[in-house]
Amino acid sequence: MKRILKTALALVLAISLAACEAQPAIVGRWSAGEGDGAIEIEFKADKTFTFTVGGTETLSGTYETEGNTFTFYVKGSAGESGEFTNDTVTLINSADNSRLELKRVD
Repeated sequence: MKRILKTALALVLAISLAACEAQPAIVGRWSAGEGDGAIEIEFKADKTFTFTVGGTETLSGTYETEGNTFTFYVKGSAGESGEFTNDTVTLINSADNSRLELKRVD
């Protein structure tokens, strides 16, 4: 009986770890700035995102990841790119290659 219980516990643990690993590190909320200039992006596990500026102006779309880079698309756009780690998301402006770094909120 103990052997069955240990095997079942190991299986549950393995499934839980696999589910955690399947979610890209980019999933979560990220922010930069304060007040009217504050920017917040939430990347969701279903490959969608919301982008909010100043708490009022919101865009949404989809994203894809490859390694530690991502491309996000707002309906009708060619896509913008960025990089991410466990602690930061960096948006890269394709027009002038400027960068904006956001920190993880949760």
